[in-house]
Amino acid sequence: MSTMVDQEESEIIQEFGNMTRAIMGSGMQAAEHAQRRASMNQAEANAEVARERGVAEMLRRELSSPSFWKQASSEAIADRMTVAGELALKHNDASQAFMAGADRIRNQYGINVEDINRDHPTSSVQRHQALRDALDDYLASQRLNSEAQDKDTGAEKDRVPDANVSTGETVQELEQAAAAAKRDEQANLARAGAAESETQENAKNTHADEAKETTRHSDDPTGRPASEPSAAPARALAVWKEMGGKDADFPLAPTTSNPQAAMKNRQRVLAAAGTQRGQSQELSR
Repeated sequence: MSTMVDQEESEIIQEFGNMTRAIMGSGMQAAEHAQRRASMNQAEANAEVARERGVAEMLRRELSSPSFWKQASSEAIADRMTVAGELALKHNDASQAFMAGADRIRNQYGINVEDINRDHPTSSVQRHQALRDALDDYLASQRLNSEAQDKDTGAEKDRVPDANVSTGETVQELEQAAAAAKRDEQANLARAGAAESETQENAKNTHADEAKETTRHSDDPTGRPASEPSAAPARALAVWKEMGGKDADFPLAPTTSNPQAAMKNRQRVLAAAGTQRGQSQELSR
């Protein structure tokens, strides 16, 4: 059964080719074709009608199939539309095939087949050539647009390979920028650490200077208020007390109540004691 179907399909395809060559080779019109068929005997006429019906059915299937339109060339489309147009007046399948093909060509390619037929009403060959040329022009423009888009896409990729959508930088540039940012961060941290150490050292030195200044002022009697006792009179008073309150250098008891006054009295006492020792030495000579 499958072999018979395949054989029949092959015969239909062969008949389609013969019909296409006949139409394109002699410019045969529908009236001429009908006249030729009328001159045949009845058996031949019936066989011719059966072959035409098979071709019409094949055209309806092909022109209604999306798979055909995905890979069909302009020549194949023009052949089928031309034969379907010739058989449309005699076979309903051929009429459906022609309408389906015309709709697809208008929607997919933007070409109006009816306008082409009106421009060439008397010649199937001219209609075939006009449709094929229109399809070729459309396909050529599509190829040019596709090539232009490919070039634009390739140029864009060359300008921004492996790009980041928001920055337009390459991966290598981003890595270099990240490394530089890391180095800057480390340098900033180092400078911040040095500045903090310097601040701590300055604070330490300032504290030490303040401590030294405080100590110096505490030991300097000139910088101390008159009412504030100093450490020297206190030591002198302690020594004087240890010696039982007797000391040639301290005829008078030292005091810590008024250091400056005590210092002046001590100087007068020492001066007087020095004078007495001088007189005693003079007398002894």
